[in-house]
Amino acid sequence: MGQMIINWDQFSSKSVHYFSLFFTVFCLSLFSSCGGGGGGGSAPPVVSTPSQPLSSLPTGQEYQAQSGLQQIGVASALQRGWQGQNVKAGIVDSGVASTHSEFTAALRGGGDWQGSGSGLSDPDGHGSHVAGIVGARADGAGMQGVAAQSQMYSFRILNDYGYFGSRTGEQMIPGVVQSAKRLQVRILNNSWASNYEIDDVSKSDIQSSISAELSAWRSAVSDGMVMVWAAGNDGENQVSLRAGLPHYFSELKAGWLSVVSVDSDGREQSVSGWLTGRERDVLVGLLAGQSNKEIARDHGLSEVTIKHHLKSLRSKLGARNRTHAVCRAIELGIAEEGQLVL
Repeated sequence: MGQMIINWDQFSSKSVHYFSLFFTVFCLSLFSSCGGGGGGGSAPPVVSTPSQPLSSLPTGQEYQAQSGLQQIGVASALQRGWQGQNVKAGIVDSGVASTHSEFTAALRGGGDWQGSGSGLSDPDGHGSHVAGIVGARADGAGMQGVAAQSQMYSFRILNDYGYFGSRTGEQMIPGVVQSAKRLQVRILNNSWASNYEIDDVSKSDIQSSISAELSAWRSAVSDGMVMVWAAGNDGENQVSLRAGLPHYFSELKAGWLSVVSVDSDGREQSVSGWLTGRERDVLVGLLAGQSNKEIARDHGLSEVTIKHHLKSLRSKLGARNRTHAVCRAIELGIAEEGQLVL
């Protein structure tokens, strides 16, 4: 797995893609087995005994339904009893749908910086997808996450369309970190990327534009927290601004993990890996010849929301219109015979 870590002092020459959480298993295993450490935060309790025989864990239907678990060697962690027991993981995203059966008794609200809720709703769907990868329960149905016994906290910073909208990191991140500290959340997963790559801006630009946010990140790392970041989502050659902050601010290195996604062969993933869940829903609809109204009806969304995700999808695919988006998806190898290649 070492080849997936970004070297802060010498950027990767490869393009990086969105939506990667695989280093979360490292963080969860680390805190579960070692009891935390660093900073002034209190250490989590000692790991409890797994509730079912270890021999049955890596071979169940739920485990097999999540191919990424096999690829990153989760079986080894499970056989040692590491399932994220007593570990609190934060999902900093579009919120998480608390009504989903995979999150029963597994989810708490950390806060909502886009509304008046607690972060336990997810109009966009992205945060729920992320939470499923991190900690979906091993409950005998569906799939299981990397750490199926972890306690997850939702910190909502993205709006209904998956963006900051009228809010800024300066306004939201200090509050997120403060809330995470109060709740003793040790890991914050950030599967979102900046509009700029780290080499687009100077150190002084960052210090002047996101000083409060930067101070919050420093405080979090100083207290022993770990930030997991998606390296970027637009196929650029460098990691995004926030994922690359340790390049300029070395004090963040100890608590910063920036990750790219890979396919089943361990290679960097195709464009399909950095489409959001809603963008994939829209693309599936386009491949089926559906109108915006039909796609909206199937997913319980408004046509305006579908149009927004379609615009983002077209931008990522480099498509002029919806018909061209289908052609581009086929050209890029993420769709064939009217279906997504998963």
